[in-house]
Amino acid sequence: MRFKATGILAGLAALLGAAAMADAQVGPTNTPTGPLKVYTTDASSTYTSVITSTGPTYVRLRVYYLGVIKHNTTTYVSSYGTVNFSKLVTGMNLWGMQAGQQLDYNTKVWLASNPALYDVDDWWVPIEAPTTYHKEDPLRADPRDLQRFRRKELWA
Repeated sequence: MRFKATGILAGLAALLGAAAMADAQVGPTNTPTGPLKVYTTDASSTYTSVITSTGPTYVRLRVYYLGVIKHNTTTYVSSYGTVNFSKLVTGMNLWGMQAGQQLDYNTKVWLASNPALYDVDDWWVPIEAPTTYHKEDPLRADPRDLQRFRRKELWA
């Protein structure tokens, strides 16, 4: 009988010790840093953030426009500590974005070893209309400026 009680107590101690260790683990944190704005004519944007974790993580990035998922990726980040994370979002010029709306860059970051420890963030980015013609980026042209450029009024 004494051996049964010792076995039960040892099992209970191991179970409580494992539970205490699980509570001691710290989940990852994600601090979004960009983009700060998006133009209606942009074909792509780069989401950036700083991830702090105690181990390798997964990062799921979803970009919502008007409540609809337009981009969805999951990336494995093998480094840990403080990591600068970036992800290119392409095909945005096909979304029909309108000025005055917003994009929601929704991220979920979780530890690869323990998916129960995670952080979820929403990064709201305003969508703006381009206002002037940029010689280095003709996709951001205002049609009136483009006509004046063709007539060589803006050539300087």
